[in-house]
Amino acid sequence: MHVRIDAAGLPSYDIAVGSAWDFIPWTPLVERAAQRADAICFGTLAQASAESRATIRRAVAATREAAWRLFDVNLRQTYYDAGLLVESLDLANAVKLNEEELPVVARLCGLESGTPVEQLRELCGRFGLRLAALTRGACGSLLVSAQGAWEAPAPRTEIVDTVGAGDAFTAALLLGILAGRSLDEVNERANAVAAYVCSQPGATPPIPFFQ
Repeated sequence: MHVRIDAAGLPSYDIAVGSAWDFIPWTPLVERAAQRADAICFGTLAQASAESRATIRRAVAATREAAWRLFDVNLRQTYYDAGLLVESLDLANAVKLNEEELPVVARLCGLESGTPVEQLRELCGRFGLRLAALTRGACGSLLVSAQGAWEAPAPRTEIVDTVGAGDAFTAALLLGILAGRSLDEVNERANAVAAYVCSQPGATPPIPFFQ
């Protein structure tokens, strides 16, 4: 994958075909890891090839009923369609997407028009999701479940490089949930981690401890 960063720190992507993620094999090691996992996260890009798609779906299906199965939508170029989105949402029990992806998902999944909260609630209801998370850049993030909706502002941040911020948010979100934190606190911490990543060069800077 080749990433170009513009003057505002925003990325564009050139996805290489025939990369390692196109050939993820199913192995006993993958099966054992899936069976003991408390959470598994998967997206669209690694499902572009038939081999990796089969392995990912088999791994998600192998998780325990109580495990979090989070679909991080992560749309890139032309490596997705309505079928892939619907099948992935059917496998998941949580979803994370950004404000640019929500209109695309809404169109391809035939969601009703409405506010982001209404569309996320419809996603949860239609696919039986426990949680839907929407990241909105400088406007913070929104979490929606059958129990309610939670908004968190984004910390003021000098943007250097936004690559990796969405993945950082997803990781912090799942870690907070697994630690038993409230969704208000989880949302706030995930925003703080994502904002820190945006303030640093590179997609995977060392993450300091957040109080």
